[in-house]
Amino acid sequence: MHNNTQLCPGEMLRIKIHSNTPTCPLIYEIVPVMGCEFQCTYCNALGQEDTEKFLPVKVDTQYPEFLRNEIKKHKAVNKNPLYYYCPKSDCFQKPLMETGVTRGILEVLRDEQCHYILVTKGVPTDDLFKLLVETREKCQVIITYGMPAEEIRQAVEPCAAALEERITFAKACVAAGIQTAAILEPLFPFKDLSFVGGIMDRFIEAGVDHFAIDFARVTHGCLERIAKQIPEHIDEFKEIYIRDNSHNEDYRTANDTHVIRYSPPKEYMLEKFNSIKQMAEQRGSTVSICNSFGFDGFNNEAQKRGYICMGINMDMVEKR
Repeated sequence: MHNNTQLCPGEMLRIKIHSNTPTCPLIYEIVPVMGCEFQCTYCNALGQEDTEKFLPVKVDTQYPEFLRNEIKKHKAVNKNPLYYYCPKSDCFQKPLMETGVTRGILEVLRDEQCHYILVTKGVPTDDLFKLLVETREKCQVIITYGMPAEEIRQAVEPCAAALEERITFAKACVAAGIQTAAILEPLFPFKDLSFVGGIMDRFIEAGVDHFAIDFARVTHGCLERIAKQIPEHIDEFKEIYIRDNSHNEDYRTANDTHVIRYSPPKEYMLEKFNSIKQMAEQRGSTVSICNSFGFDGFNNEAQKRGYICMGINMDMVEKR
């Protein structure tokens, strides 16, 4: 078993609704874990306070059977519930894979014929990929990447998969007929965002033709940690985040800590969203963005193709 794994049976047996705005589809969160092996510097999952740690990763081994029972309750009021695994950590980190919890959850979702989405910066083992293939009519894989260079990725996402690994995973998903999209995430307010086109090109080569945008939402504490990893960029980040019109939101972390996350000002995000939308159109692709950023960012062309918010394809929820 992974050295940084702590088994915590029965400690995380709960399911929350992930929907953030009135326009969201009903999405249930699957979160059987506290902490994350990937240790991304910008992460708000634990609030990023000095007293919080990513490690050890606490894994609830009872979660798969708990999920099975909860699904039956959800189906009693909603014939086609949609599940998101795992919004406050990553389902393809070693602690969840080596304990069998990810396998157990995917088997439950398969057995119960549930629609589900995975948003990940990791890659699965062969046996887990086989489960994705078995449930390809019900699942969607959304792969994230938003860094201008791998050396920056290594600095702020030290234990996550490299871009090449994520592209290889995307190719395999597309080849297997799994619904696959990508998120440009976390998109920091670099002065030059032209690198986004290069990321798109890599995913398009892999067969992915829809992208979501997730501007980095960070606490001021996260900014201080980012400053230690990429100090050459921190001044341009603070210039955007620490101003009166920066967009802020209340956020509950995985351990239910209340924090304030900051996004760039709405005008900045809308300008960059439209710029990236043009990049996508030039490449025959589409982009979408969540309305929780505080402006109407829906892309009509993306919606016509069935994509909303963080890249969810409405095939996942159309029978609701």
